[in-house]
Amino acid sequence: MYNINQINFNYFLHNALYEYDKQGTPINVDFRKLIKLKNYPDRYTHIIHPYTAKVLAHIPNAFINSFLNDQYNLVLDPFCGSGTVLLESILGQCFPIGADPNPIAQLISKVKTKYIDEALLNSELNNILKNAKTKKNHFFGGLEEVKYWFAKQKLNDLGKIFQAINDIEDQNIKNFFLLAYSSVIKKVSFADPRISVPVKMNPHKYKDGHQEKIKTLNYLRKQKHIDVYNEFYNISTKNIFRNAKLKVILNKELLMYNTPIYDDARHIDSTLYDSYNYDYYLPDNSVDMIITSPPYVGSQKYIRSSSLNLYLTKLIEKKDFASLKSNIIGRDQFKKSEYLNKILTGITEADEIIDSIYNMYPLRGYMCAKYLLELYEVFNCVSKKLKKNKYLILVISNNTIVNHNFDTCKYIKNILKNFNFKLCLELIDNINSRGLMTKRNKTASIITNEWVGIFQKKG
Repeated sequence: MYNINQINFNYFLHNALYEYDKQGTPINVDFRKLIKLKNYPDRYTHIIHPYTAKVLAHIPNAFINSFLNDQYNLVLDPFCGSGTVLLESILGQCFPIGADPNPIAQLISKVKTKYIDEALLNSELNNILKNAKTKKNHFFGGLEEVKYWFAKQKLNDLGKIFQAINDIEDQNIKNFFLLAYSSVIKKVSFADPRISVPVKMNPHKYKDGHQEKIKTLNYLRKQKHIDVYNEFYNISTKNIFRNAKLKVILNKELLMYNTPIYDDARHIDSTLYDSYNYDYYLPDNSVDMIITSPPYVGSQKYIRSSSLNLYLTKLIEKKDFASLKSNIIGRDQFKKSEYLNKILTGITEADEIIDSIYNMYPLRGYMCAKYLLELYEVFNCVSKKLKKNKYLILVISNNTIVNHNFDTCKYIKNILKNFNFKLCLELIDNINSRGLMTKRNKTASIITNEWVGIFQKKG
């Protein structure tokens, strides 16, 4: 392993590319030690809202600052999640474009990358709190299930704040405070704060005197005394302070920029219509770099972890929730009528594993095949957007499905050959298991390292 504490990334990258060209074997790296980010993780707006399975900010930071030096470069992340790559792009003086089906992820990404005058935000915060207390009781009609997660008064206060935010006319400011409000939701609920997906804390499942029962009861007692308005105020003021840090951006055009966020990475070739970019189209051969970390096959449910936020922000109608979940790449829920029809990918090594998995668990086999076929669609789309000789930086890991090694890295390398990508370098970075990368359905392993592939578009 390189003594990366004593060399900068450019020097490391130069040597790594040379060694990989000779040996063709992955090179170990520790991005946390190699790239020093001041005040990380509370760097600028990175932790403006909690989100599961974030990509390590050091990785986009390293490659953007090494490969791009023009202030009008475009950086695309087709799986942008909460906008880590997008923010690092802006900090690197580049214009980002993202895609994610999760409305909460879209909201985080937009707010995280948009500077708003702090005096204006502070003034609006006072107006929200003043106006919220004049609102009538509000229990989110039509969403009876949310009452399971909140004390009545907490839900009432959330509803009043939501109404006050909804009265704001400026979309940028409304989004900013809607995100702060979203951060409050789980904090004042009965959901276990240690678990990414909503799980209601239940002290009765433990025997009297059990340590976990004592902890749970103590936590629930504290919850009774939480003031929703104070929580909203505290989170908002912290986020205003974080947002103010974006004033350091040298390219002032970026301060006015509204990051385009598509809702499907398979359709970035379509025109985007939203309240930020009324008519935005990304031309072919316009992107200077793609940096992304695709979702993992069979990972826990990205949408489920955001479900309370989605319900109480009303970013999606209840009737559209099932449709949203069915649009997630890497999902593990399919109708029986779907997965009883075996499908294969055309990737010989992958299909051998998928066939074996399918014979044991048809649902899991179908899930794996569908995952790779949908990734093929994504790369078919985004490869057209990337300029010739520019780079795709891919961050992913292998995992285990029903005791079978699922070599995602190898399969994606195979897919990218179809779109004239040359693999220039493979890096292996050891990680602590990320938010969603936990043991799943008793058939999957914990992911302990990430594979970073550097691809160059040829032809």
